[in-house]
Amino acid sequence: MMKKLMLLGTALVLSVGQGAISAPTTPAGTLRSYPYNPNKNATEATDPRTPYYGEWKWTITFRNGTVASGRMSISKRVTPKQGYANASIGAAVWCPAGDACPFESDTALIGSTSNNGAAELIVEMDDPAPDRFIRFVGVDLDGVVGKDKAGRPTLQGSGNWNYDSAHDVFVDFTLTQTSTVPPVKARP
Repeated sequence: MMKKLMLLGTALVLSVGQGAISAPTTPAGTLRSYPYNPNKNATEATDPRTPYYGEWKWTITFRNGTVASGRMSISKRVTPKQGYANASIGAAVWCPAGDACPFESDTALIGSTSNNGAAELIVEMDDPAPDRFIRFVGVDLDGVVGKDKAGRPTLQGSGNWNYDSAHDVFVDFTLTQTSTVPPVKARP
């Protein structure tokens, strides 16, 4: 399953390219029509809005207790022919010093894919250069966008963190939507 997601992610990274971000703008629909965070579904929705549009904070917990965190700026819908449904991409970055983290690092994706005919809600971060490996891929536990105590949309699950040295480790992740306005926008 993870290998299939990695192959899809590699195709996505190659199609997105490096450095494809610009200033934020409003997508189709109005700002009051967001958030739009569909649950898992392998069939593309007819809704014209960009799924998961906005800023998300991610936290990844490694089995040894180490915690990594960062942000995603999701801003561009992915076409279904790329192997995803109701999916969007943007920029992702580590935040090693609190919130001091510029958006110029990884490509991020949130959306659904099909695994043997069953829909899965996934989160992915891909290193854009020069080797373009998939840094992280995770599957939401129940395929449903939940809410945290503050009522913000959340995703939680487990997945693989991949090191550039070709080995990977199992991790748990949480994504929380902190804004419906992404700080940066992927170029068309």
